[in-house]
Order: sequence, then C-alpha cells, then structure tokens
Amino acid sequence: MTRFAGSEVDFTPASLASAGGGSNYSAAAGVVDVNDALAAQRSKSPKYGELSAYAMKTEADKFNAATAASADVASAGLTAYANAKATKDAADAQAEATKSAGMMGAFGSIASAGLKLIPGLG
Repeated sequence: MTRFAGSEVDFTPASLASAGGGSNYSAAAGVVDVNDALAAQRSKSPKYGELSAYAMKTEADKFNAATAASADVASAGLTAYANAKATKDAADAQAEATKSAGMMGAFGSIASAGLKLIPGLG
C-alpha cells in the first residue's frame, strides 16, 4: 500500500456544531402539537361550503323574485287588455242598440205616416 504524507486524512464529512445539540425552540414557544396548530388554522379559515350554499340560496331567491315580478307584469297586462276589450265590446253593443232603436223609430214613423194615407185606417 502506498503511503502519502499526512495519511491521517479523514474523508468523512464534518458534522455541524449545532446538529446534535440543537435547542428546543418549539417547546419554548409553547407549541405542543402540530395538530393543535392545524386545528387552530382550520377553525379560523373561511367556510367555503357555507359561503357557496349562501350564494346559491341568494341566486335562487333572486331568480324566484324575478319570475314572480314577470308573472305579475304579465297578469296585469292581461287584466288591462281584458278590461279594455270588455269596455269596447260594451260600447259597440250600446252603439248597435242605439242604431237599431233609431232605425225602429224611423220605421215606426214611416208606418204611422203611411197608415194615415190609407183611407179608413188613419
């Protein structure tokens, strides 16, 4: 075996001075358990499920209100149309009755005048 000068060379990596004798900072800070820390974070985190459910309910309520408003507008329009048509029909019927009454009166006048012209009837 060949011998080199300074054969006492050690090729093992040098250890860090603080690696074996580190301090316990987590105990000094009062952190007992990682699960407790995670639970604390989860309890303060946003509740996305509840937010989503509330948003869906709000959208459904908004849709229902819009549908009800649309139905109310359509109902009011149909009612107004029906009232206008009934009023027009009544006015047309009254005009027709007045016209018929006028014609009957005219026929009555003509018949009365004609009967006076017939000897023995008038």
